[in-house]
Amino acid sequence: MPVSKHWKENPDKYKEYLLERNFGISLEEYKAMLEAQNNACAICHKANGSDRHKGDRTKQLSVDHNHITGALRGLLCNDCNRGIGQLKDDPILLERAAKYLRNYEAKHVKTASIAEELLAEMTSL
Repeated sequence: MPVSKHWKENPDKYKEYLLERNFGISLEEYKAMLEAQNNACAICHKANGSDRHKGDRTKQLSVDHNHITGALRGLLCNDCNRGIGQLKDDPILLERAAKYLRNYEAKHVKTASIAEELLAEMTSL
């Protein structure tokens, strides 16, 4: 939906309208949540506004919420919000994904160490 000239001229009012319509909170409540999170994503701690999209525009932290109950959870950057969304907000899937990555890293580091040792042995011959 295109943003009207009125909203473009009043971005805070537009943000307030969207927050109220979509999440039932005011702009002040959003700002309080942001301050409580030290102006950063609740997951990766990336600073508010540092998430890039569509060229040079920055995107503010998104309001994360439970899609079934509507309960607000916190503010997330686009990457973290999309990441948990792709895994259907399922803690079990998220834990499995983390375990998968840890296992890969552990194997990769171990394999890299063995390869380095073999290379060192070969070059010392």
